[in-house]
Amino acid sequence: MAAKILVVDDSQHMREFFADSVLRPAGYTVLTAPDGRAGLRMAQAHRPDLIVADLQMPGLSGLELKRALGEAGDNTPMILVTAEGSERIASQATLAGIAYYLPKPVDVDVMLTAINRALAVERLRRERAEALRALEQRVHQLETLQGIGRALTESRELSQVMVIVVEAAVRLTGADGGALFLLDERSAQLSLRAVQGKRDGAVRAVNEPAADTVAAQVVRNNQPMIGRSNSTQRGTTGNLSYPVLYVPLRVHEHMVGALAVDSRRQGREFTANELGPLSTLADYAAVALHNARLLEELRIQSNTDGLTGLFNRRHFFTLAEREFQRARRFGRSLSAIMLDIDHFKRVNDTYGHAAGDQVLIEIARRMRASIRNIDVLGRYGGEEFAMVLPETELPGAGLLAERLRKGIAATAVNTLSGPVTVTVSMGVAPFAPEVADVNALINNADAALYAAKQGGRNQVLPYPPPARP
Repeated sequence: MAAKILVVDDSQHMREFFADSVLRPAGYTVLTAPDGRAGLRMAQAHRPDLIVADLQMPGLSGLELKRALGEAGDNTPMILVTAEGSERIASQATLAGIAYYLPKPVDVDVMLTAINRALAVERLRRERAEALRALEQRVHQLETLQGIGRALTESRELSQVMVIVVEAAVRLTGADGGALFLLDERSAQLSLRAVQGKRDGAVRAVNEPAADTVAAQVVRNNQPMIGRSNSTQRGTTGNLSYPVLYVPLRVHEHMVGALAVDSRRQGREFTANELGPLSTLADYAAVALHNARLLEELRIQSNTDGLTGLFNRRHFFTLAEREFQRARRFGRSLSAIMLDIDHFKRVNDTYGHAAGDQVLIEIARRMRASIRNIDVLGRYGGEEFAMVLPETELPGAGLLAERLRKGIAATAVNTLSGPVTVTVSMGVAPFAPEVADVNALINNADAALYAAKQGGRNQVLPYPPPARP
């Protein structure tokens, strides 16, 4: 592309001479301005590669024009042309950063040589500046990646890792927003798990089905995707009207998901300059996310019963103790329920242990569906289950237990061996100041359960249980 040169001179004859007899024949694109102020406006509007200016002009002199451009951060090289040849002018031109100082009458060959050299020097300066900016950006990216690597190594919670990854992706690429998608390899379902909010800019962990076909494509093909602003692919917000960049998250043969950033406000297109660092981040992130998911699965397995999916006895008591202490500290109500499946051994003997397992699973499901999110439910052992109900008095716990008992008795459990009708017995106990600890609370509920079983089963009794006649 031909260099663009601005000629600023109050003499129309000199402007035409430089433009038509010197510069255009040499292949340059030429702009002209009749005085210093017009030259300043022209330079700011058109960003020429070089300025040829007369020293003495109305409004702004050539030196004043150079100073005005410098104060505005514009370092466009300038060649100063003047009829005043003196050491003072030459010194002022040098101090002002003028590339060359040419006395009139101007020798055309000398002028073209000066222009070529000034443009070459400016080209080298810009290349060095661009190389320096690229180097500084790379150093910043490497420092950022190093910090991210430390943060991911120190983080264990999956939700925390996800937030760190999205925050890092946005910061590393200078994007406006970001999102993280995780793949469940067993169900082959892709979920949106972390996203940067549009209003407050905060990154939050979420868990919702991903309606992003671009992310699905990236996961399926294991290839990054740079989306242009005129893309018709559908993303999280419908037809893409802004640039996006997606990279896959993969650890060896395990596809973890996809990481995305967008430029919805800036509208800046993403390039290989952002793809490289984001892909490097994706390598860190994939390992951290994979490990965090494994740890989460191990935590779940260590805290839950493998058959029913309820809390196991150890973790149930951990959570129940927390609720017991809260009730004691703040004087809140709390109740416990113990449930036992009546004649469960008969079920195993008659229908087989596989059918017995299905009964346990279904009873656990019905119990879970009957309680609130704040309630604590666990498998106590064998066919026994335990519940702790915060903010619940004995009458409320009794109503819940009775409703659950009736529902279980009324609807048979479908098993591979056919429908199995079962009943349950339950004991309900309230927290009271004289109850020493959570074990005592559970033991009280268990005592009421024992009374219910001794009294004929398929019933709910409170603690203390009524005296048998």
